[in-house]
Amino acid sequence: LAIVVASLVGTGLGSLLFVLSIQMIGAGQTAVLTSTAPLMAIPLAVLVLRERPNLWTLIGALLATAGIILVA
Repeated sequence: LAIVVASLVGTGLGSLLFVLSIQMIGAGQTAVLTSTAPLMAIPLAVLVLRERPNLWTLIGALLATAGIILVA
């Protein structure tokens, strides 16, 4: 039961905050912030899952960061 409640609250809260961010800062800036989600997964994977990023992961992160900077 706790997992069901947590998943519903997490999904609902995430969707609510996403819609509020679009209203507050606009769709363009929200899209740029949303595109950083995979970059936030790398440190979490290292810390929580004890994964080791390889060269391609680091190259991809650098390219993604450069793209975000260019768009922003």
